[in-house]
Amino acid sequence: MAITLSRLFANSEKNYNIKLIAGQRGMKNLVRWVHMVEDREVPGFLHGNELILTTGIAQTGTQWIEIFVKNLRKHGAIGLILNVGPYINSIPREVITYCDDNEFPLFTVPWEIHLIDVTFDFCHRIIANEENETSIATAFRNLIFSPGNREAYVSALERRGFHNHGEYTLLLMQAARNGTLISGDEWHNIQFTMQSVLKNIDKPFCIFDQENYLVMTASGVNSTQMEAYAKILNSELFNQFKNVTVNVGISDTVTGYYDMHICYKQAFTASNTAKLLEKQILNYQDTGIYKLLYAVEDVRVLRRYIDDTFHMIIEYDSRHNTDYLNTLKCYLENNGSIQKVSSQMEVHRNTINYKMKFIRENFGIKLEYSDIASLWLAFNMKEIVDRN
Repeated sequence: MAITLSRLFANSEKNYNIKLIAGQRGMKNLVRWVHMVEDREVPGFLHGNELILTTGIAQTGTQWIEIFVKNLRKHGAIGLILNVGPYINSIPREVITYCDDNEFPLFTVPWEIHLIDVTFDFCHRIIANEENETSIATAFRNLIFSPGNREAYVSALERRGFHNHGEYTLLLMQAARNGTLISGDEWHNIQFTMQSVLKNIDKPFCIFDQENYLVMTASGVNSTQMEAYAKILNSELFNQFKNVTVNVGISDTVTGYYDMHICYKQAFTASNTAKLLEKQILNYQDTGIYKLLYAVEDVRVLRRYIDDTFHMIIEYDSRHNTDYLNTLKCYLENNGSIQKVSSQMEVHRNTINYKMKFIRENFGIKLEYSDIASLWLAFNMKEIVDRN
């Protein structure tokens, strides 16, 4: 997880005489970077979760501090260090009250302390933490995709609190805006924000990107708990995005991490099934027949089955610009109710009766039990193949 203010400021009072004077409840905030800002009109280069330092050199008096703090918080900063000295000689009570009320940590550092030393130290800690996070993510990737090469992940995970005797569950998430998968910088920003939302989890967890997915796993977390985390993310994070569709898949829970490669496949199945069924969150245990279909790794096998089942009707529809395949699918979805099919397709029931008779007589489909099972299987396969 990204570094918190409380970890970043460990030993800071001893080393730099930095004191926390307000906003204690915000010390679990995650820190992205450290910036010096002297303009009370907070610049637009802040991306969120920055720690700000200021000397007040461009200001007069102390009334500007409250405006400055409010603007920082508005732009997503998570804390402020005031360099107390010739330009800041006191801090108004209303600033301290505002920071306490809004869980915005406010610190002071004496003028004789060189801020360049503080920023160098803090930036070094942030970078070291990011390198640690990258190392953990690499270890989990090796665990998932090269489970036989234990030297590539066991020691790295054990050193960071991920032990082989605990419970593990894997969450896989994909998100799209207006049908286009989110990726790049936006995906990385979402990853950081996810960590902020889940900062109160008291167990080791790791979030990393894998192609067009975000992967989350945690030690000592079962599938029920992971689903609760997914619901928190959905309510506190993704509901804030406009025109964004999120599909989350959750694996079964395993004991020990040697079966995490299986968890990844299960979460992949659940996430893609959630997308097909237009669900936000889906557990692997609830994927039904899609367990079998996604277990077929060679998509050519699915295509062959689809072709064997539908080739006559697909070819006829293509040549004559008809919709017999769609009619058949609608008929099965409505359990053979001509009235419901007629209503859904917005045509007369006699037209549906004619089409179903034509399907029976010309495509060798009798709609007996064995036919219905085979057709449903083929339609489910077709959904997977068409989406991928």
